[in-house]
Amino acid sequence: MVGRDGVSQGEQDEIRRSHVPLRTCIGCRARRPRQELVRLALHEGRVVADPGGRLGGRGAWLCPDPACVDKAARRRAFERGWRGSTLPPDLDLLRRLVAAER
Repeated sequence: MVGRDGVSQGEQDEIRRSHVPLRTCIGCRARRPRQELVRLALHEGRVVADPGGRLGGRGAWLCPDPACVDKAARRRAFERGWRGSTLPPDLDLLRRLVAAER
């Protein structure tokens, strides 16, 4: 059966299955599939890596590249991502965490 938009039910099902959520890196601003980025979350006032995506609250996304950590810090993206409610992140620890995700 073809719907009003001219797309059959089978085509609609295929579109739903092939949908890949995109997120934007706060360092380099590149849009990538969610699986290629590392989620960062706010935990007890500190920015921490959340590779499992289990921590609640507002998250931000970062490429698994230590250079993106530096870019995000220069752009003040950590403060902006959580609207100023964070302590400065431990950049060395974050660099190691995102490098380990590679």
